[in-house]
Amino acid sequence: REEGESEMRRALSLGSEEAVLHMNKCVCILSHWPFFSSFKAFLSNLYRLSVSNNLPLPLERYIGNLMVDVPFPTFERPDVQLQVGTEFILFSLPVQTPLPMSVATHWSLLSSLSEDNLVTLLSLLLLEQKIVLHSSRPALLTSVGEALKSVLFPFNWQCTYIPLCPLAFSSYLQAPVPFIIGIDSQYFDVFEPSSDVCVVDLDADLIYLCAESKSALTHYPLPQRPMRRLKQSLRELKLKVAGLNPSSDYAVEVVPLENPESYKRDLETVDVKIREAFLRFNALLIGHYRKCLKPLLCAPSSNSTDVRQLFDQRLFLKRCSTTDQAFFNKLFDTQLFTEFIECCSFAQPETSALAFFDECAEKLAGDSSAQLINIERDVLRRSDLPTVVATPPDSVGLPLNKTYSYVTFPALDPTLFHNSAPSSHSNNKNVINNGGGANGGSGFQRTGSFRSSILPGSPMVVGRTRAEKSKDTARLERALHDNELWGRCLLSHACSLWYILLPSLLSTHWNKIGLLSQALDILEAMRLRDALPTDEVCYRILMEQCVKMGRPALAVRVYHVMQRAGIQPNAVTYGFYNKAVMEGHWPSTKRNWKILKIVVLACAYLRKKQQKQHHPAEKWEESYDDDRHAPNLGDTGGSGGGRGSFSLVLSNPVPVTTKDSPSSSTQREGGTLSISALDVGLAPARQQ
Repeated sequence: REEGESEMRRALSLGSEEAVLHMNKCVCILSHWPFFSSFKAFLSNLYRLSVSNNLPLPLERYIGNLMVDVPFPTFERPDVQLQVGTEFILFSLPVQTPLPMSVATHWSLLSSLSEDNLVTLLSLLLLEQKIVLHSSRPALLTSVGEALKSVLFPFNWQCTYIPLCPLAFSSYLQAPVPFIIGIDSQYFDVFEPSSDVCVVDLDADLIYLCAESKSALTHYPLPQRPMRRLKQSLRELKLKVAGLNPSSDYAVEVVPLENPESYKRDLETVDVKIREAFLRFNALLIGHYRKCLKPLLCAPSSNSTDVRQLFDQRLFLKRCSTTDQAFFNKLFDTQLFTEFIECCSFAQPETSALAFFDECAEKLAGDSSAQLINIERDVLRRSDLPTVVATPPDSVGLPLNKTYSYVTFPALDPTLFHNSAPSSHSNNKNVINNGGGANGGSGFQRTGSFRSSILPGSPMVVGRTRAEKSKDTARLERALHDNELWGRCLLSHACSLWYILLPSLLSTHWNKIGLLSQALDILEAMRLRDALPTDEVCYRILMEQCVKMGRPALAVRVYHVMQRAGIQPNAVTYGFYNKAVMEGHWPSTKRNWKILKIVVLACAYLRKKQQKQHHPAEKWEESYDDDRHAPNLGDTGGSGGGRGSFSLVLSNPVPVTTKDSPSSSTQREGGTLSISALDVGLAPARQQ
């Protein structure tokens, strides 16, 4: 800072130290955790304190309190309240839904763009065009960019993504690849956009299409049925967003506005409904894709991971109308779709969310207006969960009765951040219910990372997913009033428990392959009795153990059992099966074709010699020990007594029935034919 001030003084020719130099100063928070609005509120309050007088605590204590004493929110306690001065700041996790976690404010899309422009922008994203977002409000660029990536689910944007690009790096707008880049509107005061870039003005609700994008939208239009449904939903939700008027969130105010709890809940409800509208659109768009997936049924080859080998494009297009086929042909060539098929075919961290997407597609196949996300369970339930109150900053280690005043935002003193000795109440987290009661905070611990909090104890791929748990619970509720169905459920759960315990049983069993075969036999017997387990976790466990034991072919057999029983594997099971078959150790397919050639030619030679035996009581002995008399059996890599040498000996006369007169009792004396095949690995010939 001092070097920068000296350079600025020299540049402005301010030689006197008494001259006051005013410089802009930026205060920012760097964090892995995307609490954008909470961090903004904290910085706003921190600045307000810096221009106040007679503070009881230095600014360093408030910063240290945020860094050390504030616990991380969890799904059980999603809200953490922090006091900064006289203001309260809330750190909240996003609403927990079966969809992938997103911190974007999706209502910012509808507050900035009309439903027609939003659908046009979605089409440009699916076709992977170059898109530049610009606004005079930087926070809006980040919010809209994150929301656009989120509404693409189940697709993931694979190309360049820069939500807020500095003007100094504006050369990225000339990149020859698809991108989503947000930039300040000041850029267009100086530069002209490239001729192949689509520009989206978020402040004016305008989209400027380049010639290439216009041609793409004309030749590859979105399917009409899901597009009309999406526009209708967005039109209704836009009115709700306008009624809530959340635009003040982007104002550059010093003191953040306080919203009542009901307003926050209404905003979260609208946000989830916007995600549901785009989820419905994508489910109607590619809902039948799973019927076109092609599983791996044999040892993998070099092109097994090719999308054309994993997905039947022709079958998919047969199920589409002729007017929509042009769009899907273009979609098949995008990185979006390629990554989506790979994620479906092989187990990925996002596979559990794809299982929820498949469930939504099944619902819409029966009822296009079915509810996909339980709003009451996911949003309204949060009002009943407790709020954690973080310990406020203290004055331990500071001089008594000292106050702090600042003329400008000060240079921070590291010795004032926090007392070296642990506070007596640093681990005491107070918990309050939203209803007003107070509960003890014992047992609440701060988690080490955002990911571990979002996915506590992230289960292995063979674990039971949330969608499977809810589906199993619904099946049990239906079976309560049906004795036969209840009996099948009990039998199915007993079988599932046995398969869940199979890994520990295999670890101590002396005949592991035999136990695996027994497990497969049990599965086949259950199929014949129409009592196969409906919980797919047992199939995944059995596939996993087959691969661990070096028997991937048995995993293929498990998959065939599921198919014969009419069980359609969900995204988790299907992805895990393909990954197991791909990574399993298959036996080598190489064969020693030279040895096979020797065997075939030797058998043909012996058959020919036997047919030439016409004289009775004839004893003959022939020896083929060198290359001159040996039959032409091909080049075996040696001669004489080396590798590939043969010895044909006839001895010990035995009666042989002639073939020229089957009804006659005439017998001829033949002999035992034997081949010395020690060098080529052949067994001795049987007596003829």
